[in-house]
Amino acid sequence: MEVYVHGVKRPQKERHSDNVMPMDSDDRAEKGVKIPEERKAVVIGRAGTTKNEIEAKTRTRINIGDAIVIRGDPLDVMVAAQIITAIGRGFPPVAALKLLDETQTLHIMNLPEKGLERIRARVIGTRGKARRRIERATKTRLCVYGKTVSVIGEHEGVELAVKALDRLISGSPHKNAYRAIRKIKSDDRGKDSARNGSNAERDIDKRVL
Repeated sequence: MEVYVHGVKRPQKERHSDNVMPMDSDDRAEKGVKIPEERKAVVIGRAGTTKNEIEAKTRTRINIGDAIVIRGDPLDVMVAAQIITAIGRGFPPVAALKLLDETQTLHIMNLPEKGLERIRARVIGTRGKARRRIERATKTRLCVYGKTVSVIGEHEGVELAVKALDRLISGSPHKNAYRAIRKIKSDDRGKDSARNGSNAERDIDKRVL
């Protein structure tokens, strides 16, 4: 199964008064992003409001044609590309814009062609129950669109969600997917507790000595 992971850590930089990166910079970059035709209107937004917001918050310039072309500082271009890709994979702009936060990651999984509708139904669940349950347990946002399922969230939460999704896609019962999340979270809490206990013992030893 093909998996794409996006995550950009951006250094602090001087902000320009109009919040848009000037295009005469020597280190400007250009990147094309292709998304489904029907999602381009979502990127644009009513009277261009969404496009303008992405440009302002990423300090880039965006041209929408057959492909969406983004220009600006290389790291800013990468962030804008993530946001647009997320919208292209079905996320609403408000969710995609969370990728402005460097702690947030976008993970896209291609679903198998065979049994696609059945797999989509398993991931979503009855009236969206499975999707919501995974979102709550992992503190992520999930979106099933076309032949993909995508996740936005912090790295640890995204990893948990992907593990649960892998189980659902492979045909495991829903309860097994939820159990896997609980087990990993429980193991992590145990490791943290053991680590904290070890640190406390070292502190006591130092005070005794």
